[in-house]
Amino acid sequence: MRSEVKSAVDFLTNLLRSGNVSSDQCTIFNRTLETLLTAHYQNHWFPEKPFKGSGYRCLRINHKMDPLVHKAGSQCGVQEGSLRAFLPNELTMWIDPREVSYRIGEDGSIGVLYDEREQQQELTQNSQQVHYEQPQQQPDLTQNSQQVQQQPIQQQFQNLGLADLTIPRDLFLTSCKDQYNRNRSFLPTDAMHFSQLAAFVSS
Repeated sequence: MRSEVKSAVDFLTNLLRSGNVSSDQCTIFNRTLETLLTAHYQNHWFPEKPFKGSGYRCLRINHKMDPLVHKAGSQCGVQEGSLRAFLPNELTMWIDPREVSYRIGEDGSIGVLYDEREQQQELTQNSQQVHYEQPQQQPDLTQNSQQVQQQPIQQQFQNLGLADLTIPRDLFLTSCKDQYNRNRSFLPTDAMHFSQLAAFVSS
């Protein structure tokens, strides 16, 4: 119930805030109306039958101000004349389990303030986006690497047919990451551009 009531109360509070109602008055109005609606709906909230009691829970402003909205306005010092000035002349709000909707005017279209199904779908999508697959176990190459490392570097290159290749002295003294950072200045401009772009997108 709390999410549904809060979405309706916040909607009305924002309408008052867009007028000349002070921030302190809006805060009092918000808290008071939320308390009033929660108590009013206590024995008239049926999650298993969302439309049962919908008329009872409906907030209505037309030629007459809704009594709960009027009471919340009085508590924060906003009289009915000011409420009518800041709120639509014709406003209907349906506060039902899992959905809150409203209509401005008798022939206006219906807008949705809160839909629990959409909220759950968004949460599901967000959880799927942050889900990462577990890394697959890599084969153990320790034994082969140890055998290769036991051979002198020049001997390894001779075995590969690269006996005449000149080897930088610090090639095997730094990590791959360090070598990349050292040689960044030699990267083409386009490569640097896409590297920065990738970092921005993944951040």
